[in-house]
Amino acid sequence: MKRVLLCNPYGPYDLEWGENQLDILESRLQRGQGPFTLTSHTHCIALYLIAENINAKTTVLECPHIEDFEEELRKGYDYLGFQIIAINIEKVARMVRMAREISPETKIILGGYGVMNLYDPPPGETSGDAEYLLKESDYLCEEEGVKFMRKLLGDEPVDRPITQMFLPRGSNSFPGVDGVADRSMSMVLVALGCPNGCEFCCTSAMFKKQKIYVLDPEETFETMKHNCRRNGGQASVSLLLDEDLLINPDYMRTLGKLIQEDQEFGLRKLSYFCFGDLRSLSEFSMEELLELGVDSIWVGVESSLDDVITSDHKIEKRTCVDVKSTFEIMEQHGIAATASMVLGWDFHTHQNIGADIDYFVDLKPSAYQMTFLTACPGTELYTRMKKAGRLYPNMTYRDVQQCNDATFIAKNFAPGELKHYFELAHTRLYENNGPGLFRMFEINLNGYETCSRSSRPLLRNEKAAFFAERCVKTYPLTEAMAVYAPTETVREKVRAAQEKYLRLFGEPDEDKGALADLFCNIVGQRVEELKMPKSEEPFDPPVRWTYYDPKKGSVPMVRKGRDSGEPTPYQVFDDPESLPIGSVGSASC
Repeated sequence: MKRVLLCNPYGPYDLEWGENQLDILESRLQRGQGPFTLTSHTHCIALYLIAENINAKTTVLECPHIEDFEEELRKGYDYLGFQIIAINIEKVARMVRMAREISPETKIILGGYGVMNLYDPPPGETSGDAEYLLKESDYLCEEEGVKFMRKLLGDEPVDRPITQMFLPRGSNSFPGVDGVADRSMSMVLVALGCPNGCEFCCTSAMFKKQKIYVLDPEETFETMKHNCRRNGGQASVSLLLDEDLLINPDYMRTLGKLIQEDQEFGLRKLSYFCFGDLRSLSEFSMEELLELGVDSIWVGVESSLDDVITSDHKIEKRTCVDVKSTFEIMEQHGIAATASMVLGWDFHTHQNIGADIDYFVDLKPSAYQMTFLTACPGTELYTRMKKAGRLYPNMTYRDVQQCNDATFIAKNFAPGELKHYFELAHTRLYENNGPGLFRMFEINLNGYETCSRSSRPLLRNEKAAFFAERCVKTYPLTEAMAVYAPTETVREKVRAAQEKYLRLFGEPDEDKGALADLFCNIVGQRVEELKMPKSEEPFDPPVRWTYYDPKKGSVPMVRKGRDSGEPTPYQVFDDPESLPIGSVGSASC
């Protein structure tokens, strides 16, 4: 039986603009929320997904130091696979050089979105790392990773189903109040690629604007049920990884019907976070989305200005009759919106960018992502800017990241000027709308009120109970939100939400009052901690080994940390993983 080592780039990982980029809440979706910022962790699930679905003795090595990688490499492997992104190409090149020296017979595979970055290095890239990796790699995976590895290993049948039973879970949490503000997040890879074809999008570029399904609706449903069992039968939110799940109404409705008819969990327990553009979203009513199991949607707003559609950028997925009314009706029905906005379009100027930001703030997203228009090698935007002579001559792979406002020469901004608007946007989002914890409480209150009055039995009987459980669980957190609100505007909104809760649910019991006091104390301590200088130490998560051996059964063995002793069997029904590591990635090896 072949031996396979799958690995991500080694740590520690540098902070960018003071934040850990591997914590998607702290660095992006809740950036700038002071003492209320949640923390999150995810894993490099592509590596685990491949390991689970191939007949090979496989080790997944996640977040090693270079010494851990060297030690593992000396054990001898037939294949070595890396998941890479642009910013870590230098690290991967070092690891490949080490592999060629220590284990020259090992075949090297490069996969992930970073592969497409290798063919046309940025103009300031003088290291030669991209050329070296293209020369020294034995295989490049630029397709769905499981089937690629099966074909490579001669592991037939290649088209057999792909399972997702042993993927480590991530979670969102507020340290100190475990079980109240935290939420486990089980990821389910539904599809790769996106037909929308936005010019800045690596996903569309990697898969040539095609959507490649990994699971059919029935398989997705069974995986969601599995995740709910892992959660002890409690309400479970699955993150369905598909760049635009809503673009296929038949898929959505088939999955929704399975959830509705399920006698084990049903709509009261099964829900999901998904990605969906405004054009696709307009094909559904909010009532139908709730009945289909939708919990929250990542919506790419990108800009409120129509130039985003009509200009050279042509982001047609943003087509919508009225963006604001769409967000308002989502909120009324309890569907949360994670909204994204891009700064630095060619049509952005010092005169209009502030109004664009204000419009975005007024959408009141529950979470948000502010990014700069980035010319990533391999995308249409990169090619267009290169042809126009607008790429910065000193641009390197390190510049292809969120915390950089200049990969190409902007029409109306000098290098560094857009960072001011980036910070301004986060400040306004927090000071106008409050923390994400509060926004979710408001949205869940709306969901309960709307569903409890609905004429639709599924909403009145199932979803109302789903929202009620959330509201009762998180109400104790609201007092700290009022006491430590960033502005009087937010404080008034919190008090209004508290009054609405009391009207709908009555006075909380003594236990809830004690929890409210505890949370106030924790937030107060955080306020004081934020006055201290922030550490600039790199993020250094514990290394994790996961061993798969088909001859010994399907359950992998896990070792967490260098001093953890012998590996132990993976616990399918255990608590969420406590290691804040990794990026989501794709199943492209």
